[in-house]
Amino acid sequence: MLLDRNQNPKRAPQAVTVGTLPLHCTLHAAAPADPLVLFLPGIATHGGLYHEFLGALAAEGFNVVALDPRGHGRSGGDRGLYTVVETVADVAAVRAHFAERLHGPLCLMGYSIGSPLALAAAEELPGVAALLCHTLMLGAHPPDLFHAVGWQTLGWTNLLLPGWKVDLAHLLDVDSLLCEARHGRWLREDELLVWEYPVSTLASVFGHRHRALSEVLPFRAAVFTGERDEVVSPAYTRRLLEHLAHPFDTLEIEAGCHMLPFTRAQELARHSAGWLAQALSVAA
Repeated sequence: MLLDRNQNPKRAPQAVTVGTLPLHCTLHAAAPADPLVLFLPGIATHGGLYHEFLGALAAEGFNVVALDPRGHGRSGGDRGLYTVVETVADVAAVRAHFAERLHGPLCLMGYSIGSPLALAAAEELPGVAALLCHTLMLGAHPPDLFHAVGWQTLGWTNLLLPGWKVDLAHLLDVDSLLCEARHGRWLREDELLVWEYPVSTLASVFGHRHRALSEVLPFRAAVFTGERDEVVSPAYTRRLLEHLAHPFDTLEIEAGCHMLPFTRAQELARHSAGWLAQALSVAA
């Protein structure tokens, strides 16, 4: 059940460290029995950049924990370096850390590259009630020939040069992606952003074989995408979901772009809260 906002005044987010690496998390707290949403951010970024979106989601009655993946933001580890297996273990460690303090049903949420990571965690961890992906792209089904060749090349390169760095700033039109964001310049200049990624990280993410391709799993799932998403098109999302054995709900945000958590934070939070509440009510 969603929390009465009059009984839950907005609270400042709290910084929390987990483990010895350590992992850095940002907690947007509601009430202890409210659902817990573990959020995995998009490529290059960290959880601290999503305060407006995650704070708005918390105001709807969800405890939201944003994880800086290892090698990102204020978490420890070599910059940009992680594997899917390590990320799943890190999500499990964060969940265990908050288990006594926050005991509502567990939901996972990912944005952009955080979505296949959140899906992998939902597939492996017990007790996940719902998964919400803000866009979803899987290596098993590339959107076009360019991506297919690129992901195959990552696999081959990883065998010989796993530590070779890929400069995302040269591959992505970052300025174009950020142009609609109110704080685009500030985001672009954040010193905690990671632009250079080891081949091994990208090969792990896009080479991972997800169980959802062939299994129906015990959690509700959905993909939200923007109608005008310039990175992961709605058409690709529809094709991808046709190849998955696990069912996903879908929502297309009218006139939305890829950077929805920054350009349409309040609206995306309302849609996310609505779907999560519905998914949890069905699961119960």
